[in-house]
Amino acid sequence: MPKHSPEYRMMVAKKVVEEGMSYRDAGNAFGLSHGSISAIVKQYKHEGAKSKRNETVSKYKKEVEAYRHTQQMKDLKLEIADLYLENLMLKKALEHSLRKKKDDSSVITSENLERLKEDAK
Repeated sequence: MPKHSPEYRMMVAKKVVEEGMSYRDAGNAFGLSHGSISAIVKQYKHEGAKSKRNETVSKYKKEVEAYRHTQQMKDLKLEIADLYLENLMLKKALEHSLRKKKDDSSVITSENLERLKEDAK
């Protein structure tokens, strides 16, 4: 666990990286060994690279998410179109079967009467 606060470590790293102070000079100025300064600078650079990577990832993440949503919308529209056509076909089939049933249940004629007698036996 580091003895110094993250803010203090950040200030030391900025002096070395941005102002060009040597590790030994920074060590003497802040009362740290040049090895500690090296570790602080290494961590500072790693966190900077990590934040740049996160910015790039989040930028592309938004683009990918937008593409996925667009693709999902297209898929849902196709599914809705398929369901609409299926619904129309089912309505026509129901209408046809009701019409057929209505035609078959006509009034009793001589032909139907003979069939009814045979069915009754």
